[in-house]
Amino acid sequence: MKARVITALVLFLVLVAGFGLGLVWSGPAEEGPGESAAAGEVRSEGGTEREGDRDGRRRSLIVERVGLSAAQQTAVDSIVEVHRAQMKALEEEFRPRAREILMATREALRSVLDDRQRAQYDSLLAEHDARRRERSSRKPNR
Repeated sequence: MKARVITALVLFLVLVAGFGLGLVWSGPAEEGPGESAAAGEVRSEGGTEREGDRDGRRRSLIVERVGLSAAQQTAVDSIVEVHRAQMKALEEEFRPRAREILMATREALRSVLDDRQRAQYDSLLAEHDARRRERSSRKPNR
């Protein structure tokens, strides 16, 4: 019974660590169908060309669907730029702390494992990290 509880705990912590790792290395989740800037998501100015296109589509959706005047369009653009800068600053502040938490979680998990499990865990993490780096390197400006 105790072994099952420990195994379940380790699996849960590995899941949490993987999720945290995903957040740290890939950033916020991509928007789903139908989501727009009206939902509050903006990308940093250093985003990819694809993200820039998506921002333009979001802006045109707001302009077309809500029917903004030229003055309102200017105000919306200004508001989005301010919030984009704030989100970029928040991300720059968040990432290092999230990475610290992730690494502490990994070390805590390793301390529970025996030598064989630790080696297997380290191998799985290395594979996961390599896949993450590969995906990240294929994305422009990431």
